[in-house]
Amino acid sequence: MRVELPELLSVLSHELRGPLGIVQGYLRLIQRQRSPGDPDAPIITAMLEATGRLAAIGRQAADLRAWCGPHPADTATDVAARELAATAVRASDGLLAVTAGADACEAIVRVLDLDAVAAALAALGVLVSRERGARDVSLDVAGAADHVTFTVIPAPGGAGPAMPSSAVVFDRGGQGLSLVVASYVLDAHGAVVAPADPPGSIQVRFARGRTTA
Repeated sequence: MRVELPELLSVLSHELRGPLGIVQGYLRLIQRQRSPGDPDAPIITAMLEATGRLAAIGRQAADLRAWCGPHPADTATDVAARELAATAVRASDGLLAVTAGADACEAIVRVLDLDAVAAALAALGVLVSRERGARDVSLDVAGAADHVTFTVIPAPGGAGPAMPSSAVVFDRGGQGLSLVVASYVLDAHGAVVAPADPPGSIQVRFARGRTTA
């Protein structure tokens, strides 16, 4: 009997994180024993950064496993677009900056996991930044009668080419599994993801939720 994807991801996460934790522990021990001027210090730092990226892939594999199955609609909660945008900014380590009108900020979005959706928007921010060579990326929030949109927009003057206009591709390298996880999270929310203007931007559209009395 074959191993299904969720179980495979659990095994992958476990097999990566265990050995990498040991390697990182020994590297930190070596690092503490070296003086700041040691010629090997940059090498050890680079190894810690590389193993940290691999460990992050292990964590992302576990996150992805959680989104492989169905999510009951009754587990969703209503959040204001303002709260989701602010959480996305924190998840992006300050890469994103929010622009929105008052009405859009108070629009309601129904989410299964606030942090997961915010991380998905942050991952798209990193994608836009990398693809367009833009250091600053804005997150524009707009509300309509039946939906709320979050548009990730690169700052003007980026050196990179605009992304293809037909679709947003989530299998690009360089971000671990963050884009793959984002694709599952956004799909679970029924979000519509598409390129947008200005060139290089990505728009994510959620159905507008309603608070209950």
